Amino acid sequence: MVVGAKALNMAATKLPNIDLLRPRVLGIDEHRFRSVRFFKNTETIAWQRIEPWMTTIVDLDTGQILGVVDGRDHTGVGGWLIRRPLE
Repeated sequence: MVVGAKALNMAATKLPNIDLLRPRVLGIDEHRFRSVRFFKNTETIAWQRIEPWMTTIVDLDTGQILGVVDGRDHTGVGGWLIRRPLE
């Protein structure tokens, strides 16, 4: 069984040219792919909490993964959508 980053990388290499697909309905789901980490900011010397989230975008009719973006807010998903053709 393949797990973790290796499985994600294998799935990503099998993605079709999504700009040629015409999904009717998108599904968007967020996932935390590892535990919370704390890092010390070298400039401020303050500790920062990092929550490693990713958001997956799928075609709900077929279940085809269309994209995986960093984060769990509108920034990653919005940027992904803007890069897609309007039609």
